[in-house]
Amino acid sequence: MLLGCAALFVAYLALSEVNYAFVFPPQKNAIFWLASGLALAWFLRTPRSRWPAWLLAIFAAEGLINLRHGLPLSVSLAWGVAGCLMPLTGAWLLRPPTGDRFVFGRAWDVIRLALLGAVAGALPGALLAAAANVAWLEPGSYWSKVSTWWSSDALGVILLCPFLLTWKTPSRPRLGRAVEALALLVLLTGAGWWVFSTIRPRELDSALPFLLLPLIAWPALRLGVRGATAATVILDLMATWHTIHERGPFAMLSMAVGTRVLNLQLYIAFLNVFVLILAVVVVTEQQARAAAQQAEQRLRQANDELEHRVEERTRELKQAQTRLVDTAREVGMSEVASNVLHSVGNVLTSAVINIETMHEALGSSRVSRLKRATALLVEHRENLADFLAPGARGNHLLDYLSAMADDLVGEQTRLLDDMDAMGQHIEHIRKIVQVQQNYARTALMPEECDLAQLIDDALRIQLAALQRHGVSVQCELSPVPRLTVDKHKVLQILVNLISNAKDALDAVPEGSRTLSVRLSAEGKLARIQVRDDGRGIAPEVREKLFVHGFTTRKDGHGFGLHTSALAAQLLGGRLMLESEGPGKGAVATLELPLF
Repeated sequence: MLLGCAALFVAYLALSEVNYAFVFPPQKNAIFWLASGLALAWFLRTPRSRWPAWLLAIFAAEGLINLRHGLPLSVSLAWGVAGCLMPLTGAWLLRPPTGDRFVFGRAWDVIRLALLGAVAGALPGALLAAAANVAWLEPGSYWSKVSTWWSSDALGVILLCPFLLTWKTPSRPRLGRAVEALALLVLLTGAGWWVFSTIRPRELDSALPFLLLPLIAWPALRLGVRGATAATVILDLMATWHTIHERGPFAMLSMAVGTRVLNLQLYIAFLNVFVLILAVVVVTEQQARAAAQQAEQRLRQANDELEHRVEERTRELKQAQTRLVDTAREVGMSEVASNVLHSVGNVLTSAVINIETMHEALGSSRVSRLKRATALLVEHRENLADFLAPGARGNHLLDYLSAMADDLVGEQTRLLDDMDAMGQHIEHIRKIVQVQQNYARTALMPEECDLAQLIDDALRIQLAALQRHGVSVQCELSPVPRLTVDKHKVLQILVNLISNAKDALDAVPEGSRTLSVRLSAEGKLARIQVRDDGRGIAPEVREKLFVHGFTTRKDGHGFGLHTSALAAQLLGGRLMLESEGPGKGAVATLELPLF
């Protein structure tokens, strides 16, 4: 802190001495007081806790410089206090006790600095300094002295404070910008010298200073706030220096000295505020554009990352869907195979019964008695006529052979019937196995097929189970165009729906168990409905029927309806299940698009 106080003390003294070189000859106050700009910038850039130390350094420097230039002690002390009031008031207005540090980076900051830091901040010190001046130094117009002191401090703030605030942290410009800044310095110095160094009146003297605005706007547009503040400081010092030496447009004005000084001060104030606002607006726009580009870049990166994550998630979902479809297919194939085994088992049972019947028939056949009869004939071949004569032993043998022939013909007929039944059983088994093999080979190969045939195949697979449960089937199959679908998936769905309807009919007495299958076409949809008059569905479980793992059967796995609904979606259709309530049966509807 001591080093900071010493630095502020030295800098304040140096700028005060420089200010005395910019005093208009008839005036006793500088046109601008650069030390005020230094003091306010120092306050705005440092913590509030250090302000008392800075006030002591400013008071000492202000008092010392005034004593050095021959002012009375009382005036020097009063002006020292006035010098402290200026930065303290401006800093307090720009940084209230509960506010953050002043940040100089927006157009509103320029206006705040000009109104609060310069205009309002310089007023308390000007009132005190003018009072001391009138009381102990030069009696005269109090408000005139207030105006002189106030304008000097305010202009010093507008001129130097932005420069110090923006140049507090040095930076290394790029080579191109450095060359551009050097070219601007040469051009600005030359143009300023030409405008303000003339000693002869010109017709456009009053307009020449404003012709420099396009040139001074260059650093504001290209070099930012730092370049703008540096350019304005250079041009302000040139204009003031030449004016106090009776050169330039402001010195050539045919009006009172005070009015010429006021015009110069207004020009400096306008130039600085205009260039600062322009520079800040440009920088703000550039920062906003850079922020927008960064935001767009972050958004693009986030979008790319999101797309990557979506692709990964989609790939995972596709893999999961494939696994689920494969599992559903395996379960469906297992269920179809189970029904096939049931049907084959029932047919085999009937076949075994037929075989046993045939075996018993052959075991009790009279063919052996025919052997004995033919043996008697062979034995009496020499006297066969006597043996068969009336009253002889073999007289009844021919009647016996005739009766035996009739019995053998009956046995033959029964065996042929049993053989036909056996052939039918074997053919039934062959057809059932062939249906299973056909669907297993073409499980994932869509092909043109007849839905009525698929329904017939599903009923054939379930026929043995339906007969065992005493379920009668009614079919109403309307003509429907052939369509291209995955036959296995359709068969899987139908077998599952028929199986569920069969199980639901267990609650109905035997003799009243009826299952109906209806095929129709409506618009662009083919509709297959499986209706039963079984136990029905409670409303509270209807929404759960297609949920994986949910089942109402004790031995169920909760996978059939879920996989069937999934298979229907893969086919481009949908599966629905409706019921009016418990005991009122249910209707399962499979809808498939007609392509």
